[in-house]
Amino acid sequence: WFAGKPAARTHNFGKGTITYVGATLDPAFMRALVASELTSAGVQPILPKLPADLELMERSSPNGGRIWILINHGTIAQTIDTAHEGTDLLTGKHDARITLVPHGVAVFALARQQ
Repeated sequence: WFAGKPAARTHNFGKGTITYVGATLDPAFMRALVASELTSAGVQPILPKLPADLELMERSSPNGGRIWILINHGTIAQTIDTAHEGTDLLTGKHDARITLVPHGVAVFALARQQ
């Protein structure tokens, strides 16, 4: 019943677009598709070249405070240079470099820029 049907569709919606993928893609193709969509939308990574096993989420407050939640989903320790001053709220450590053990988590409060 899929014969003659598109594997993906893109529609304009509001100020942007939405793309629906109705296919099972291999991981490499899915990464390439997502990277292409993000690039075309002007979305930039928070930390370029973050290892694939690391997840970074940013939370911010209306007054400009920023917190990064980092999770190491991998099986080896990873050290990340955030290139920002801040504090790991779980350890109290003040350092731009964060080392995450396998399956480790850091909650990094970025220092306010004056």
